[in-house]
Formats: sequence, structure tokens, C-alpha cells
Amino acid sequence: MHNRIAVGVAAVSLCIGLLGTCLANDEQIGAAASDPRQVSELVAGMAAQDVPAFAGEVMKAIANMPVSPAVRLRQMREVATAFLAAVPKGQESALLAQLIMHVPLQMLPGWVAAFKPAVGEKTAALDDAVLHTLAADVLKAIDAGEGLSDEDKTIFTTFAIVLLARAPTPEENKAFLDRLLPVLPESYREQVAAAAPAALEGDYTLLLGPSAFRLVEADGKLAARTILTTTASGQMAEQLIRDVNRPAPLPGPAEEAPPPVPSPVIPPPYAGQF
Repeated sequence: MHNRIAVGVAAVSLCIGLLGTCLANDEQIGAAASDPRQVSELVAGMAAQDVPAFAGEVMKAIANMPVSPAVRLRQMREVATAFLAAVPKGQESALLAQLIMHVPLQMLPGWVAAFKPAVGEKTAALDDAVLHTLAADVLKAIDAGEGLSDEDKTIFTTFAIVLLARAPTPEENKAFLDRLLPVLPESYREQVAAAAPAALEGDYTLLLGPSAFRLVEADGKLAARTILTTTASGQMAEQLIRDVNRPAPLPGPAEEAPPPVPSPVIPPPYAGQF
């Protein structure tokens, strides 16, 4: 009997301890997401191997903030830059993979363009062989991401290559890409090989759709795109796309707008009370 009580007390204590840890982690995530200036201090107080996953959770929190896409993009850029400056040695590739994998898909073009200068400064002193090793490790970390489909990995991998490419000419960037392709599994290697050359030139059509593939620019401004859709009567109509969390939809039949909802009617016995 006493043993059962002891086990029960120990279990309750463990649960309380875990709850306290979760609450502390949530507070840290919220602090970093709302104020990137706190990232350095928070990173200094945790184990090196925990930093990349923590950065991913912070990016996820920002992605879910009920604010405009421009504000989210700016906050994700500033947080990513703060983590890159504070990341412990040896965790750079895991960090970059986590950052990329937690940016909403259609914000990736703007985020990569905004974050690329900070990455360029960080990698400027690396020779080509070291940069290749870093990039290869980032791609391997993305491939190991939990719950990702090959389509997801194709998108994140291609943007990782764009983020890390630093050559001044398309030919040199293509050589950088060709050296990285053997790192990828066959299941999506050809997709990356097909999409990456255009992506390195700033064209993400093959990755995110033919029309609305750059909704948030690097400066944080919302860039709406218009596509042509076919109405029920067969006529062509313009449709404005502002969805920053999903790939752009392909043109298709346009849905009719729902009828307006009538104003509520106050029952006569209660009308004098309002």
C-alpha cells in the first residue's frame, strides 16, 4: 500500500515538473517571438543541441500570429537573424533547416530574400568546400524533417539552395546546385533539379504555382497577384490572390458569392428594450 502511494506521489511530482517545464518553454518561445533582442540571452541559457528546435518553435509561433503578412515577415526575418548570430558552433546547419521549414510556403520567397544578406555575411569567410558541406548538411536536415512529404522537401530544399547560393553568375550557381543534387534522395532529386535553376533566378513558378508565387516581397510589402479564372458562364474573370500560407491555386471554376445574410429581426415583444 505504501509503495503504491509513493509511486503515485512520484508520478504527480513528475507531471508537475513537466508542466512547469512546458510553461517555461512557452514563455521563452513567446518572449523570443515578440522580441528578437531576447534571443541571444535565451540561447545562452540552453543546451547547444536544443537551439535549432527552439528556433523552429519560435518561427512557428510567429507564423501563427494574428498580424499582417508584412509584420510576420519582418518578425521572422529579425528572429532568424538573431538566431543566426547566436547559434552555437556546430548547430548552424540544423538551425537553418529549422528556420526554413517553419516559414509559411508563400512567404518563403520574401523571407529568403530578406534573410539572405545575413546568411551571406555569416558565410562570407567560408571557402567553397566548407560552404558546400554546410549546404549539404542543411539539405540532409530537411530530408530528416518529421512529417514532411517529398513535395514539402522539394520546396524547402530548393529555397535552402537559393538561400545559401552566393555565386555572382548563373553558371556558378548552377555548378553549386549540381554539386548538391547527389546529396538528395532519388524520390525528389529530379524535382529539385527541375525547379532550382529558375528559383536561383528568382522565379518560383514551379514550386508555388503559376501566378501568385510572390505575395510578400523582401521589404515586407504585400504584393497581390491577379490570375484569370473561368466563371460558370464561361467568361474569364480576374481573381485577386492574397493567401500567404498555401501554394497558389490553379485557375478553375469560380464559385458564386453566397447570398447576403439578412439582418436579425427583433421579436415585437422585445423591440422596445433595444
